[in-house]
Amino acid sequence: MPDKQLRDQNRIRELIDEALQNDRVEVFYQPFFNVAESRFNVCEALVRIRTEDGEIVPPGRFIPVAEEGGQIIPLGIRVFEKVCAFIARGETRHVLTGMIDILRKLNMNIVAEGIETEEQMKVISELGVEFIQGFYFSRPIPEDEFLDFLKANNR
Repeated sequence: MPDKQLRDQNRIRELIDEALQNDRVEVFYQPFFNVAESRFNVCEALVRIRTEDGEIVPPGRFIPVAEEGGQIIPLGIRVFEKVCAFIARGETRHVLTGMIDILRKLNMNIVAEGIETEEQMKVISELGVEFIQGFYFSRPIPEDEFLDFLKANNR
């Protein structure tokens, strides 16, 4: 690999690390038009990173480097966190449906955190999320009480 290409890849790796550390990972949403329903009801969440001076790094420059260097998982986790926060601010469950579909295609287990109400539990369950965590079920439990909790709540 030529020196310039190696330097460019190293700089992109640094940009990704800096974006993760300094909350410069952003999510852009690409709407999908449902022809049968004649409306937009699903979207794809797309990762973008922003440089210190505010420029967007084209995904074609950083995604291959992230995949090769093992940074794609932390980027994906950050995107998922941001999408969940976006949904929590009152957006529709269609965004969540799209994210769940993407994660399933990646053969990833899905964990919904922060579930506090019966309505949230119902929506997440209907979407087929495998693991759910939150105060709806239990607050964090000290070690000496954890096994008793499992015995009392598992059938």
